[in-house]
Amino acid sequence: MGCLTRSGTEVALACRCLVGRSLLAQFRLEESTVSSEHAVIFWEGGAWRVRDLGSLNGTFVNGKRLSAGGARALAVGDRLGFGEPEGNWKLYSADAPEPCAFREGDEIRCFGRGGLLLLPDEAAPEASIYARAGSWVVEHAGAIHEIESGDRTTLSSGAWRVLLPEVSEEAGKATEAAPLQTSELTIQFRVSKNEEEVEVAVLRNGVTRTLPRHACLYTLLTLARHRLAAKDQEETWIHAEDLSRKLRCSREKLNVDIHRIRRLFQIAGVHDAVQIISRRNAHELRSGGRSVVVEAL
Repeated sequence: MGCLTRSGTEVALACRCLVGRSLLAQFRLEESTVSSEHAVIFWEGGAWRVRDLGSLNGTFVNGKRLSAGGARALAVGDRLGFGEPEGNWKLYSADAPEPCAFREGDEIRCFGRGGLLLLPDEAAPEASIYARAGSWVVEHAGAIHEIESGDRTTLSSGAWRVLLPEVSEEAGKATEAAPLQTSELTIQFRVSKNEEEVEVAVLRNGVTRTLPRHACLYTLLTLARHRLAAKDQEETWIHAEDLSRKLRCSREKLNVDIHRIRRLFQIAGVHDAVQIISRRNAHELRSGGRSVVVEAL
């Protein structure tokens, strides 16, 4: 994602980032030379741009002042000044923006990785936000709803305002950083005799990537075993209530496991990691992958 830096401080950029002293600004600055709504930094046409909002003391790029309301594209290394010509903020990264959310009432903000945003955080996720069929969706408590940039979603952790980039034609395609696709993978499980340890690896064309061990992977193993036992494609689906009973856990715990499993697969380089566990009719679940192998550890 895009990132500004100054004296060792880094600021990640939302797809549209208001700069100023206003409490509504995503990039808040306290200096008296900065206007309440001074400038906006935004992603457009595959590049970051900055626009002055008619600020009193001006917006500067590499020492040159923008006209009031004027905008220009930014490149890595460009220096930005808000109310002062020297420009002590530098564009450190010009990567495309990630989905992000700001919690109302405080300064907490959360950024996604690889197009997947977990709220309120990755340690205890309540909801996932990701692109599907050309739109952004939020998955929470087993339900999936479309969501747009600027919308508000309420969780037990608070009310979150989301800022979402446009879903590009490249969304959902493999990248150099995430070259694997769920439908092409063999998911290999290695399970200890007492079933207390589960090791998961993804295999494709002779390449093997092992996921970090985590208790949530037992949920994926249970889904995979259900898939292997199914007599036909329809039977590969299982109702979330039935899966919760098999795992002897609550639906809330099951949903948290699903969010965590997707992140682990994303870290392993699977670009469409949300498909490792698919949902149908909100309550039915199925494991993904081209094939599944379960072996003794």
